[in-house]
Amino acid sequence: VTGGHHVNGLELDLSRRSMVWSYPRYDDFIIHEVTLTNFDLTSVENLYFGMRYGVRLTQRSGTRGDEKYGWDESNRMFYFYDHQSFRFEDEVPVQWSNGVGPERGDIGDARDIWEAGTRQHELDAAGYFTVIVLDSAGGNVFQNILEHVGQGVTEGAPREDVMFIQGVDPPARFKEVMTHQQPRMSWDEARQAGGEGGNKYERRPEFLVTVGPLTLSPFESKRLVFAEVMGEMDRAKIVEGGVENIDLMAQASLDSLRRNVASARELFTNNYQPLYHPPMTPTNGENSLELTADAGQVTIEWPPVPETYVDPLTRQNDFAGYRIYRSTYFTIGPWTLVADIPKAEAEIVDGMVRYVDGDLPNGVGNYYCITSYDTDGYESGKVNRNRFPVYPLRAPNQNFPREVYVVPNPFRQNSGLYGQGEGNRIEFIGIPGKCIIKIYTLMGEVVQELVHDDGSGSAAWGSILSLNYQLNKWALGIAPGVYIFMVESRVPGHESEKHIGKFAIIK
Repeated sequence: VTGGHHVNGLELDLSRRSMVWSYPRYDDFIIHEVTLTNFDLTSVENLYFGMRYGVRLTQRSGTRGDEKYGWDESNRMFYFYDHQSFRFEDEVPVQWSNGVGPERGDIGDARDIWEAGTRQHELDAAGYFTVIVLDSAGGNVFQNILEHVGQGVTEGAPREDVMFIQGVDPPARFKEVMTHQQPRMSWDEARQAGGEGGNKYERRPEFLVTVGPLTLSPFESKRLVFAEVMGEMDRAKIVEGGVENIDLMAQASLDSLRRNVASARELFTNNYQPLYHPPMTPTNGENSLELTADAGQVTIEWPPVPETYVDPLTRQNDFAGYRIYRSTYFTIGPWTLVADIPKAEAEIVDGMVRYVDGDLPNGVGNYYCITSYDTDGYESGKVNRNRFPVYPLRAPNQNFPREVYVVPNPFRQNSGLYGQGEGNRIEFIGIPGKCIIKIYTLMGEVVQELVHDDGSGSAAWGSILSLNYQLNKWALGIAPGVYIFMVESRVPGHESEKHIGKFAIIK
């Protein structure tokens, strides 16, 4: 991604190029190249350039302003992570009564602290974050942590924690803030030391990374390079949640961050040339695999890696095979390896590689991604997953209008399904391949009408794609209670057949 603008008054052009990679070793950071060019006939001196970040480890949870920071001496970097929320006025920790709340509060923002009995235990803020400078063009690097107030104003932070205000503060204040060095210690260490830092204002941090002073001669350009880096522990453990994984996060996510920082520096030092090249990905981008649902199975198809492929480094065709991964949780995993297909064993049908994932449970959504790997074991990135789940089909009910069911019935707060976003899923099973499903209140008012025509024997009330699980015909959530449903067959020759039943929703 590229972009830029002209700085009026300085006759300075600023452009930025942002780069990401899909290789597993290099896929957890963004590198930004900032190029400053002086188009004036006089030199620009004492120039400072900074990148500022309002740090919030997750947007999903209902808590914020509870981050902390650490200091990594070996990498000369600050890093940020989620911690326990507190009352801002007196800094008393917030108490939580559900899930891991009584033992670990909202460290990591576990989902089970919000609702008793939920099946969702994922840690929404399991990541660690940092920003490093890969090339300062000879300038000094300044790292400052301030209070992030957005469009507001501080509620009493000391001067060293207050960000400058555009259009209000003089240039000297800008320079003061941009060249201030945060004491090289963690939030906890600063708190204990009793000097600068370690206060409640820095728990909602704004990270300012500045390079300077720089001098640009007429028509000279200088390049600055920054990297935004994330690290997190194994995703299966993030989804599993629990006290043990919250405790593990403090070391595992930090170790991951350090590895990714090393990889970013390695890639930059090597002029953005990876140390290895896996084979090309079978397809690129979300929803680029061909997925076909059938009774109890899903067929996956993708174009084969061409025979003309050669590794850019070895100049050999070292492609060795494909790996098929499935997740029943979400489009970003955690992933289970379903099959490892050596190149010679790949089934080619009509020019496409085909794999049938069979014996799948009904009613459970599936996400897939396909990677390729070479003879050295290097594997391509997981870049072709489907954004929304695909469900194996049920055979249509040959005994209709008998043996028609609603699952779960009664619906008690949650469907019991594992998949992300599936908590409100209700499914009608044992229906004809083509029918109309009408849902009524006990007073006979129509709540919703579902048109089913995919030839299968089941239909859900809504979908993740449309975000309309359990919505009425006015796109409003339904109230708990008992509902009547009627299934009317639209199968030719069976149009007069109907089934009437009832189900309950308890919330």
